[in-house]
Amino acid sequence: MAEQVVELAPGESKEVAFEVTPHEAKTYQVSVDGLYGSFKAIAAVAEFAYVSEIVQGSCKIGIYSARSCEVDVKNTGGVARECQLKVYANQYYNYTWKGWYDTGKVVKAIIQPGETVTFSACMFAMRSYTFSYKARFVGDPGTIESIKFTIRRYA
Repeated sequence: MAEQVVELAPGESKEVAFEVTPHEAKTYQVSVDGLYGSFKAIAAVAEFAYVSEIVQGSCKIGIYSARSCEVDVKNTGGVARECQLKVYANQYYNYTWKGWYDTGKVVKAIIQPGETVTFSACMFAMRSYTFSYKARFVGDPGTIESIKFTIRRYA
C-alpha cells in the first residue's frame, strides 16, 4: 500500500497524488485520515483493425502450387488477445459467380498491443483451367472482402 506523510500548518492545504495500478476491474475504496472515497478501475480491451487490403500470395497444398490470401491485422487496444478470422470464398468460372461459401478455414493468432500480424489462408491449387475468386475474412476486426483474383491455368 502506498503511504506518504504530509504535514500541514493550520489553514494550509496541499495536493497529494498517488498512482495506483489495479489488477482487476472493480470499484476500490480509499480512506485517508477518516476521509473516504472510491474509484472504479475498468478492464483494458484488445481492439483489432485491418491495416491492409487482402492480397494474393503463394503456398503449397501437398505437392501442388497454390494461391493464398493474406491480410494484416493490428491490435490497437491495450491488452494482448487472440484474434480469429474465418475464411470464405466465392469462385467465378463459366461466366458466373458461384456464391460465397465457408472454406472451413479459421486462422488465429495472439496479438500483443501495437503489434501487426499477417493472417494467411492457403486457398486454391492450380488447375487445368483459368478461374477467378474473391476472398472474405470475417472476425474480430469485422469483415473485409478482396478484389477479384485470377488464377491462370497451368500448362
